[in-house]
Amino acid sequence: LVADNGDRKPWEMGQTRHGIADRGVVTWTMVDSRSTVALLSIWGSSADDIWAVGNGGTMRRMKKGATRWEIIASPTTETLRALWGTAADDVWAVGDTGTILHFDGMSWKPSVAAFPLGKKPDLYGIWGSSKNDVWIVGDGVSLHYTGPKSGALGGGR
Repeated sequence: LVADNGDRKPWEMGQTRHGIADRGVVTWTMVDSRSTVALLSIWGSSADDIWAVGNGGTMRRMKKGATRWEIIASPTTETLRALWGTAADDVWAVGDTGTILHFDGMSWKPSVAAFPLGKKPDLYGIWGSSKNDVWIVGDGVSLHYTGPKSGALGGGR
């Protein structure tokens, strides 16, 4: 889980914990997020590949065997509010001022969407049923990605 512990410990805003269930009892262990800003969303393709994002474009990744989060260079400084994906090579992140990012297994790249002229709404949620059925919601907007389009820049994402 990710949490903002800044009210109690200002240096620990990016708190993360790992839970293990045993016979209906969950034991939580602190994991070093290496973040002093709040992490707002977490998603994983498996127990061995987990992402977290948050304030200021902060990105973290936890892989099998790691004891602390890896710091990932982010292509944005906008706050990232939600994560979702279908696999380790198909992960989406959304956030403030219309920020949409896609991870293809190698790197995070910005994605474009058609917003009303002069408006870049904050985006708060993302979910889908497959890699070509992805929904994004935010301030007065809902977007639906249905897959790459031929002739689109950057592979249509």
